[in-house]
Amino acid sequence: MGFGQAEYQQLLDSIETQRQTRSVSYLPARHFEAPHKWASPGQAAGHIVGNRLVTTPPPRAPRIQQEAIRAIRDYIRKTEIGRSLLAVADRGKIAAGFEVSERDGTQASYYYTRRDILFNGNSALLRTPDVETFISRAAYYGIHELGHVAQDQKCGRNFCNLDLTVPLSQRIMAVRHFEAAADAIAIQAAWEAKQAGDPALWEIANSPMGDPPLAQAFERSVRRRPDNAHNGKARRAAHDAWFKAGDGVHRYDQATIDRHRFELDCLAVQQAEDYPDPTARLLASDAGKRKLRLNDFRDFGVMPDGGDHLRLQGHADVLDPRYTAPSSEAITRQVKYIEALVERVSDGMAIYPSDFDDLDKLKAGAVLPDQPVDADEDMSEPQAAKDNMRQWRAGRQDTAMQDTARREADGPSMAP
Repeated sequence: MGFGQAEYQQLLDSIETQRQTRSVSYLPARHFEAPHKWASPGQAAGHIVGNRLVTTPPPRAPRIQQEAIRAIRDYIRKTEIGRSLLAVADRGKIAAGFEVSERDGTQASYYYTRRDILFNGNSALLRTPDVETFISRAAYYGIHELGHVAQDQKCGRNFCNLDLTVPLSQRIMAVRHFEAAADAIAIQAAWEAKQAGDPALWEIANSPMGDPPLAQAFERSVRRRPDNAHNGKARRAAHDAWFKAGDGVHRYDQATIDRHRFELDCLAVQQAEDYPDPTARLLASDAGKRKLRLNDFRDFGVMPDGGDHLRLQGHADVLDPRYTAPSSEAITRQVKYIEALVERVSDGMAIYPSDFDDLDKLKAGAVLPDQPVDADEDMSEPQAAKDNMRQWRAGRQDTAMQDTARREADGPSMAP
């Protein structure tokens, strides 16, 4: 049975029920015994609820949601790139479904710790009036997320462990190239579909719901030389266009800074209590010390169709100034300040409430007095000061715990 307009209405009704019952997603937070293995992660029979492994079968997504996912997969399979991406996802036991996320500007996300791709029921995607447009748009965003899946499979730790151990400036560059490469693979798939006689994906790519500057760069490259559509050069043109397209770079930079700051905030809670979690102490000692190599950045463009567009001869290197240029002065100030704080934590120095207050001001665009972060303070400040810090951070910890679910897309995972 096909997925038509009637089934699409049933899907919308199902998402509305999900919203009213405040069910974020019907997919369980799966537990993998060997997450470092792609094809054999050793999924346990149960699933995670809170911090507990539950061995009873998890709830299944409604039938109509499963049918919608099958229809989206069938559409993605129309292109060679789509088939190769789905093959990687299936080997890694990637699941797909729907969530009701507060991030209404996000159409879909890849959650790498759970190996889930979830389409957002609160986004414009689920406000599409007709089923054909919905399926093609979902396929376009799904290909972007499958690009992240391929990056996860190829890059391993350099995809999933972008945390405080990596300097913030490098983390920002990794996210930039992750997103640009995932958009470029979606553009390539849209072009392939168009050449095969189905223009729907290409029309989306050129619409406000897609990535017009990237699509136009891809097409210009193909017009110059038709074989650029297959040798990686048109894909590279789309990748490079990402860095010039609107405010996307700034938005991702700020989101990466916010994530880094959130993790630093959580580490500050541990620091104030003398690291009750020993893994937090290890994280603090390693903070900012794991450096990515040039080849690590180049790997972000490796795709299962054989594409490797970040290693093309005659093109700028991945850390060329055209890619590393700051997106704003406020971003530069935040990065510099946070990296100084991380260095202080790594050296065993304390972080203070005023440090986070200053970060709020920097994010708002303020320019602070030109004074270095005090790296000479140690952990021996008076007990009263420690008590004040604990009270302040206890309040921040409550907020951080509430934010965890909203920030669970813990990697570069958001479609445009």
